[in-house]
Amino acid sequence: MNSKYLGITLAAFGATFFGISAVFSSLLFKHLVVAPEWLVSVRMFVTGVILLTYLLISRQPIFSIWRHKRDVLLLVLFAIFGVYVSQTAFIFSVYYGNAAVGTILQALAPAIIVIAILLIKRTLPQVSELLAIGISLIGVFLLITNGNLAQLVVPKAAIYWGLISTLGTVAYTLVPRGLLQRYSPLLIVGWGMLIGGVFSNFQHPIWAMPSHFDMRAAIYVMVIVIVGTLLSYVCYLMSLKYLSAALVSMLGTFEPLAATVLAVILLNIGLQFWQIIGTILALGAVIIINLPAEIKWRTWIHK
Repeated sequence: MNSKYLGITLAAFGATFFGISAVFSSLLFKHLVVAPEWLVSVRMFVTGVILLTYLLISRQPIFSIWRHKRDVLLLVLFAIFGVYVSQTAFIFSVYYGNAAVGTILQALAPAIIVIAILLIKRTLPQVSELLAIGISLIGVFLLITNGNLAQLVVPKAAIYWGLISTLGTVAYTLVPRGLLQRYSPLLIVGWGMLIGGVFSNFQHPIWAMPSHFDMRAAIYVMVIVIVGTLLSYVCYLMSLKYLSAALVSMLGTFEPLAATVLAVILLNIGLQFWQIIGTILALGAVIIINLPAEIKWRTWIHK
């Protein structure tokens, strides 16, 4: 398979899997009383252990990344400000709101990534980038207000944590790119999850199990950990080896789409008219902001 086709497939699956995790997190919160912090601790710690154990059995040098101070610094930054922040904030956003709102708010991430890249490179934004950023802001505004300035139709806590999650998404997109040139994505995700999981366990240990934890809850947690965390992060980071960060972010539109569709089907969540318009604008802005990169990508494909 062509490397760029492989990259686009991995990015699409990674985003979709993450959207699925949002819906199953909502199902878990509706099924029984679960502290969001406990779910964060479980999904990160277990994912990290599984990945590093697999690499160890495969005789991969899992400690090689710890030999260079700069790589250790980047890894810790990725684990705390990327993995931990994005995971924790996203789960809280879903907890206080719902799966659809949590993932749609993350659609702001590509706009922030573009702004960060512009600041780093000290270049002026293109007209399409300014347009897309404006449209994404309007879209999120309509999503959380339904067009009514006098009230919010989304809980303030969900908005707050959704925006924090967006910053975490930016971090785990940009921080590990240097590491990906030297180490396996599985190694980076494994250590990132384990470090973030250990950090999270200081706040809410995984052995502090929720009351009345049954088989259905166990199935939900397994889907969240294996599909929504393990596979989603692996696919996402592997796609960064073949595609630009901007293009991967564009393909991330599969995440809110999957979460919204599944939320409507499984959770009976309905969006009002202006919220639907806002969702379309937010997702459309992601495509616009990356359109130049997509045109180049098509050119490379047909060479």
